[in-house]
Amino acid sequence: MATFKLTPCKLRDGWLVPKKDSALVETDWAGLVQLLAPSRSYNAVKTLRIGVRPSAYVGLVRQPNGAVTNFVIRNVDLSGDIRGLVKNDPTFSTRFVAAYRVEDAAWDSQVLEAQKTV
Repeated sequence: MATFKLTPCKLRDGWLVPKKDSALVETDWAGLVQLLAPSRSYNAVKTLRIGVRPSAYVGLVRQPNGAVTNFVIRNVDLSGDIRGLVKNDPTFSTRFVAAYRVEDAAWDSQVLEAQKTV
């Protein structure tokens, strides 16, 4: 069974930083999709499937139309520095919903690929 360990993070001055005294979130693939791809759309599930790796940051952001979408950030230096993103999109901090740092991602053959529906 695929298992994922995530640390809840908050946005502070352009950085994604772990929340103090927050418990590690352990989940399987179905739980990960429920937590970080609430729309269950093809693109949301594909974003998780491709981007969830140790030291990556995954999260949710509200779009201007009200929909919630997910994002994955993986910096070369493995930091949670998103100051460039916040500078380019000043509304990001107000639209930010939640974020997690991936501590461990153990994939297995039971994970189903995202299926595109026409």
